[in-house]
Amino acid sequence: MSLKCTRGMAIVVLAAGMLASCATMPVSESGRTSLYRNAHDIQFEYPRSWQLEDMSKNYGSLAEAERSGASYVQVFSYDPTQVRNPAEEVPATQVKIAILLSSNPDKLDYQKVLGRIGDGLVEKSAFGINGKQALRLHYTIRSEERNEQLDILAIEYFNQGLYARFICYPWNSSHEKEFETLVRSFRYKGK
Repeated sequence: MSLKCTRGMAIVVLAAGMLASCATMPVSESGRTSLYRNAHDIQFEYPRSWQLEDMSKNYGSLAEAERSGASYVQVFSYDPTQVRNPAEEVPATQVKIAILLSSNPDKLDYQKVLGRIGDGLVEKSAFGINGKQALRLHYTIRSEERNEQLDILAIEYFNQGLYARFICYPWNSSHEKEFETLVRSFRYKGK
């Protein structure tokens, strides 16, 4: 082989090595996520390719949205407009996250939350959101519509008069890690 050919091969091998190392370098998290912030001082991060629907955004306050039954945000790993029947179960390969918000007029506490669940509690653990404690709950409830037991994965959070309940559908979604990351990023400034 000539010196020119050897040099050319070395450049090709070096370039291929550089491209391979670039492919394995981590991408900035800010490039993969979107920050959502609404008029009610709620914010969180979610995967950029997912879709979001905020039912509370057109209301002057969370209390007003709550009175109308619209104090919630939904985040989808799929396009919800492509689902033929919204009542169909979400497959475990996808996830639908519901964030239910309440201005907490009754000053709810964890014992009342757990009391609501009753005997259906499967697992309970502490969960951290912005340095504050929340509860991660796996429980079962009886569905009147389907006449069957349903598993629920939820995180219950109280902060500054706000009660936020994060629900992961289905409870055993392959996107559980993304669900928990979204919940950990949740912030409420309060007024």
